[in-house]
Amino acid sequence: MERRQVYDIPVPRLEVTEHQAAIYCCGHCRATTTATFPDGVNAHVQYGKRIRAAAVYCNVQQLIPEDRVCQLLRDLFGATSLCAASVTNWVNGTARTLGGVVEHILARLNEGGVRHLDETGLRVDGKLHWLHSISDLAFTHYRISAKRGAVPSFLTGGTIVHDHWKSYYAHMSGVDAHALCGAHHLRELKAIEEIEKEPWACAMSVLLNSANQLKCAAQGRGETELPTSVHHGILTKYMAILTEGLAFHERQDPLARRTGARGRKARRPGHNLLVRLRELP
Repeated sequence: MERRQVYDIPVPRLEVTEHQAAIYCCGHCRATTTATFPDGVNAHVQYGKRIRAAAVYCNVQQLIPEDRVCQLLRDLFGATSLCAASVTNWVNGTARTLGGVVEHILARLNEGGVRHLDETGLRVDGKLHWLHSISDLAFTHYRISAKRGAVPSFLTGGTIVHDHWKSYYAHMSGVDAHALCGAHHLRELKAIEEIEKEPWACAMSVLLNSANQLKCAAQGRGETELPTSVHHGILTKYMAILTEGLAFHERQDPLARRTGARGRKARRPGHNLLVRLRELP
């Protein structure tokens, strides 16, 4: 006997559930009494919890705009009367019900340990705002602010990992330690290698990736730190690459300075990164 199995989804369709409330009239006083409808059934015709949840998920988790969420649900399920305003109302209503969850997430993120911080520009009503994020292995919190420097200064204890933005150092004195994000460094190094054609950048990328692999292997063996000889070898190579890169920039012609410009002399992107890597906390 030969068997072949085909996995598929049922034909999508909307289900309509009708609720009927009996109305009784008193034979003596002629007053009427109407039965109550289930919680959440407030209109004569409305969409139910499952399609609302699907709309919120598509909009918030999958980042699909409201009008395209309507198109998706209309095409898949025949929700022909769904409009973008309804999706917005459902998202806002869900956000209000999750207030306690947000507070719980913030409380857990403030317990210490390693937290990753970042800020990303986005447009709100045509104006530049910033999406600030705090995350660890279990929780993520997002917060929108009109200011990039509005970092989560309320965090205490533990270590924060970030992209070297000065506000993290200036306004987050309550944490125990700062660490710099290796993913940011690798992206910068790739651009410096491919665009600026600086020879030291490739060697630094290889070293950072190798160091990370050694760290992960040590953690897999249950070790909490690298052997002293390995750590010393990584640091020696690291300083040698920094020296090579800084020497490369010292040989370059200085960048043109704008008339009347103040402050330190302008530096190339690779030079700026080298200075930051040299001054790691």
